[in-house]
Amino acid sequence: MPSPRLLRIALAAACWASPAAGQESRPESSPARWRSLAADLDSDVFERRERAMRELAEAGESARDALTDAKTTASLEARLRIEELLGLLGARSAGPRPARRASVELADGTLSEGCARLATAFGVRVRPATPQDGALRASFSADDLPFFAALDRLCDAAGAAFYRDARDGAYLLRRGDRPGPVVYADGLRAELIQMSVTRTARFGAGATLASAHVQLQIDV
Repeated sequence: MPSPRLLRIALAAACWASPAAGQESRPESSPARWRSLAADLDSDVFERRERAMRELAEAGESARDALTDAKTTASLEARLRIEELLGLLGARSAGPRPARRASVELADGTLSEGCARLATAFGVRVRPATPQDGALRASFSADDLPFFAALDRLCDAAGAAFYRDARDGAYLLRRGDRPGPVVYADGLRAELIQMSVTRTARFGAGATLASAHVQLQIDV
């Protein structure tokens, strides 16, 4: 799910207005322009960095190569900004939300075959993270299930877990276990990643005060 900062970037890009008639036009869009803006993400001037973020977010896929190239030599702050922009591109390119429900079945196949069947049934990008992951054996059945429930069925069958590719928004499956329980609701998937409970004695009251910290991963 996009972070609040990514949502802010997306909103800024959506609201970026074209110059009014008679005003100075914006610089021409070109690879050189995107490289210049990517370099501005390392500027000492805050306003210049923010303007570069807005324009690069608006540029979309045309700025991907410039961002990828700049990431190799950028400072820590600029790399974080570039990763956020690349994450935004992945969210944009993920396409429409998966079909609400579908039925998928795989008998004694591979993870690659299961990914292909999910991709066809739900109209989303699903693939193994590596060829080795794609060779994992799996048998599963998903009868009239929402996308994330069917995806988890395949993951459980293959002993795999999934994550999102920031480059194109695809769901990548690799060998691994889910950290915690999962709840599905109206097309959403909420997974418990971590939970800790702290108990503090209340002096003189003969009781304890408990507080809990919960970390969730929410997929939409």
